[in-house]
Amino acid sequence: MKQLKEDVRQAIKQGNWYSALASALTLPDICSWLEDPTIKSSKKRYILWYDTYVKEKYTLFYDESEKVKSTCLSGTDCYALRCAYLHNGKDDITEQDARESLNKFLFLTPSKSGERSKHLLTKAVDDGTKVLTRLQLEVDKFCEDICCGVDQWEIDVAMKDEVQKRLGQLLIIVES
Repeated sequence: MKQLKEDVRQAIKQGNWYSALASALTLPDICSWLEDPTIKSSKKRYILWYDTYVKEKYTLFYDESEKVKSTCLSGTDCYALRCAYLHNGKDDITEQDARESLNKFLFLTPSKSGERSKHLLTKAVDDGTKVLTRLQLEVDKFCEDICCGVDQWEIDVAMKDEVQKRLGQLLIIVES
């Protein structure tokens, strides 16, 4: 997984945002298959992996006692984004069966001033009947959050022989 993670991080450093995003969105697919290929549904595996390793970063607290939580990006909506972007190049997940609560994504490049923007969830009413929900994220932070999830996953599966064996089956590009 190291080479795949490092490719995402290198794309971030180079400002190669579309490649970073595409590669980052594939990491949960790969990790979840490596961990449990007996789960035949890639959707189910992806959501489970994301919810275990990344979801907490997108769970916000709405009161000072930190008892009221809300998730702005669930595994289900992340899987829908993965499908929309990797299969159609879209940021709109409205037509994705996996979609849970979001409709669209807006990814921002990092601020030139170095200031971090917050995740921003916006709602608008379309034609007076539908509520459309858009999530704004910084592309570099989102991709790095997935890489950090892979870092933790690697620690968690380090002693699982069957996972380590499957890791040896990953495609490797050899220098010529």
